[in-house]
Amino acid sequence: LSRYTLLAYLSPFIMAVILFIAYFALIERLIFMRLSPGIAVERIYKRLHRLGRSLAGEPTRAETIYEFTTRIVQRIDDSHERLKFKTSPTKVKADIQQLALLYQSSLFSNHTLDERDTKLALKTWSRLRWSLRVEKAKQYLSLRNKKHGGHINSAT
Repeated sequence: LSRYTLLAYLSPFIMAVILFIAYFALIERLIFMRLSPGIAVERIYKRLHRLGRSLAGEPTRAETIYEFTTRIVQRIDDSHERLKFKTSPTKVKADIQQLALLYQSSLFSNHTLDERDTKLALKTWSRLRWSLRVEKAKQYLSLRNKKHGGHINSAT
């Protein structure tokens, strides 16, 4: 294959990667900044809720924001303890609580949210999104490890 033929085959993949990066770096921010702060914080929290639901487990009846975030934080602590990770999940837990606090204040506070709150929610979410995916992977490995009696490779 010539260099140009290879580039022709790879160009759709390269374009997809560029669009993926552009979405998370620019487009998502523009979308949320155009919304009113209360709606933006609500939508970001709903993304946290959707991504964190599998970490938190089955919802209880009339689950509150506090109960949901407490369950996620507890599950993260449990997985770190079970897998004996040396790193602390403190930042992840703080980010979860920060988003929950912003969302709760958007619902129940007399203080109206402003652009700074939207920026804070976006910044927190951009860190938290990837951290939660890592936590989900850790939880999966932990469950898989438990299923195979402490050995991930079941052939041994």
